[in-house]
Amino acid sequence: MKEKIPLINSQNLVVKIFGYAVYGFLGLILLGILFPAPAEDFSQPLTESDVKSMLWYVPIDDPIVVDGNVYLGIEVADTSDAAYWSREIFQNAFKDQRVENVSVSCYFAYEDEFGNIDRQNICVFRMNRAQAEVVDDWDHLDMSMYVK
Repeated sequence: MKEKIPLINSQNLVVKIFGYAVYGFLGLILLGILFPAPAEDFSQPLTESDVKSMLWYVPIDDPIVVDGNVYLGIEVADTSDAAYWSREIFQNAFKDQRVENVSVSCYFAYEDEFGNIDRQNICVFRMNRAQAEVVDDWDHLDMSMYVK
């Protein structure tokens, strides 16, 4: 078998090592074709942990999920920060077919004169699946349309 594979059969050590790398890579591609990753299972109800895992990089509070409706809060520095994070949340949340509506409450956290941490809600962004499905360019989405 080894005689029929030209790169591995070479007398040159560099070519032989390169051959093992190329054929190994081709073997991995073949395995990926034969055993693809399992499809996402959307038959189970959406849970809070599903939302946390799909938005793992977004600094959100614990989400509340009720029948495909996702409610969450996020601390922001200013309104442009609120629009940026809300756009990221919408873009990733609606990849899951179980999500029907997303509501993002954006707030400032501040410390009062007594040392208590308090929140001041600055805006709420809301989007439903029908609105999300017509978005062509998430990077340039006008978020003012979704402030409630």
